[in-house]
Amino acid sequence: MKFNLSFKQVPANIIFLFVILIFIFSFLFSGQKIRLREVKIEESEEIFFSKPIDIESSGSRVFILDSQESTVRIFSPAGKFLGSLGRYGRGPGEFIGSNDMSVSGDEVALIDREGRRIQFFDHEGSYRGEFKIGFIAHRLLSLSEDKFIISSLPRVFDKNVFLLHGFNRQGKEIFQAEKVSSSGNGAFDFFLFQHHLVRVNGQPVLFKNFGPELAFFLNENGQRTRVLKIDPALPVLQFQPPLSRPKKVQASFWSVSACKDRIYLILPGRMEDGDLGPSRQVAVLNLEGKLEGVIDFPVPVYKLTRIDNRFFVIDDSARLRLFELIEEKF
Repeated sequence: MKFNLSFKQVPANIIFLFVILIFIFSFLFSGQKIRLREVKIEESEEIFFSKPIDIESSGSRVFILDSQESTVRIFSPAGKFLGSLGRYGRGPGEFIGSNDMSVSGDEVALIDREGRRIQFFDHEGSYRGEFKIGFIAHRLLSLSEDKFIISSLPRVFDKNVFLLHGFNRQGKEIFQAEKVSSSGNGAFDFFLFQHHLVRVNGQPVLFKNFGPELAFFLNENGQRTRVLKIDPALPVLQFQPPLSRPKKVQASFWSVSACKDRIYLILPGRMEDGDLGPSRQVAVLNLEGKLEGVIDFPVPVYKLTRIDNRFFVIDDSARLRLFELIEEKF
């Protein structure tokens, strides 16, 4: 007996389920295109930090900023400790409460939050100079040896203030960009204005952790040149902040890094207490913002950078981990 079944005879709910399963399988399969293994760091003991808030690589070195210790520790691609720069204090080459740094060429620029200044060091850790700014800096990105983007967060009830400020090396403000206004709720503003300044394939990019848009490519005067929309395949998280007047926000990522023409988003996760935190997954995006794969790490990833075929990872216990890329297919 022949059994014939045309596509039109299949119930609509079965077709819908079939399509969803194909999508899920495709997404999971895309994550399997990237394989890695953990490798031993060239140190006799495990490496921990007090409050690591930034990790960046340049050339043959990895720099990790520890805000609580007021220092930047420097490592080789094999994880060998090479030295450090900065120390706690208010003098030249000293800083307190740094939020961010920017590594480029042969220099490290970093924020001295309490001193309201930007300081410069070479890759060996020697102090090179500084300039003062008139506000508390939040993020920093070096555009060139003589041009920098510095961001500040609006205060409660601030209206029509600028998020981005451009400075030259002499400390002269040369542009302002990205006008914003406070919502009047400081707790909600904390989420609303969270952002990162990252160099992607040589271009400055403003990434926003929360909201309907992922990032904005900028020119050298901080003006938007291109919007990076959120890929529908990116697994965003709807998060309910602990506010007096509950309002959901869309969390796209926990932290972001870039290497050449790839963007690495540490995906957000929920902690045991319901708060937002880092997950074990890192999404890999191309320059158009399209999801190309997902890396599954064995530990939650707090911060990450890539140098050659290795990922330097700060896990959720503030420990430095090193993972080697063994397969990458796109």
